[in-house]
Amino acid sequence: MCSAKYQPYAALRQRFWYQILKQYDSDDTGAISHLELTSLLDSLGSTLSAATISSFWERNGKSIAA
Repeated sequence: MCSAKYQPYAALRQRFWYQILKQYDSDDTGAISHLELTSLLDSLGSTLSAATISSFWERNGKSIAA
């Protein structure tokens, strides 16, 4: 017998992103690097340019080399 539990969409979405970010945290730091984020977005078929990804990083006060 299967059981199901209702979960709000926001909770499902949060769990999805938590799991996918955890999967792409290849160095197990609990943070995602520029390279890990680029890899994640590529795997999702993202069409964001490298410049767009870099500007996101810079807007959030992060170094791309970090």
